[in-house]
Amino acid sequence: MRRVLPFLALLLICATSLGAQEMEDVVYLKDGTVVRGVIIETVPNQSIRIRTRDGSVYVYTFNLIDRMTKEPVQAAQAAAQPAAAAPAQQETQLKHARKGFFFGLGLGYGSLGLEDVDEREGAFSGNLKLGGALSQKIQIGIQSNAWTKSFSEIDGSITFGVLTGMVQFYPAANGGLYVAGGLGMGVLSASAFGESDSESGFGYMFGFGYDLRLGSNFSLTPYFYYFAATITETTVNAFQTGLAINFH
Repeated sequence: MRRVLPFLALLLICATSLGAQEMEDVVYLKDGTVVRGVIIETVPNQSIRIRTRDGSVYVYTFNLIDRMTKEPVQAAQAAAQPAAAAPAQQETQLKHARKGFFFGLGLGYGSLGLEDVDEREGAFSGNLKLGGALSQKIQIGIQSNAWTKSFSEIDGSITFGVLTGMVQFYPAANGGLYVAGGLGMGVLSASAFGESDSESGFGYMFGFGYDLRLGSNFSLTPYFYYFAATITETTVNAFQTGLAINFH
């Protein structure tokens, strides 16, 4: 009996200790990802919001979830090795995931003007951009903004555009709003009665837009840009607005 009582006391102490272990929420996704942390919000039959140990917050809809449990923290740590790739997989669940190559094409309306001239000409305008994402917030690449209009009375046209190396910045890592700016070269071309000529100079652009994500890597983006260039000591400028398709 003297030997049994200490052994029984030890068992009771161990059981009490195990019962008092810290627990955490564990979400098992259908793609094999395991997410551990604290569920901070549940929308019935829609989604859950979970905060991981590093402070990141992820939102998962129920159609992505296989099961949810509570597990002891120590046990979760011991089992964490198979889920080492989870952060990269979780990134794809972001509403506005941005990584790798991007491409965009925009069409709309533009207004062309000259320095110290009040009148402006309105016509078709568009832009093209491509590059890569450095992070969720920063993309770099090249962008072309252009404006063109035909004039039947002179059997000619005027085209103005800038080509810039640009930086696109998203203030919120998981948001769609961005601001962009770039420096490069501008070209003004004109033709009339079978004759044509063009001049070039320092060019720049800046603007903003909002990515309306319609798929995992596809967005419709309303935008506004201002682009200009100094051509033979005169500033040529254009305002541009429209809708773009973007592949991220």
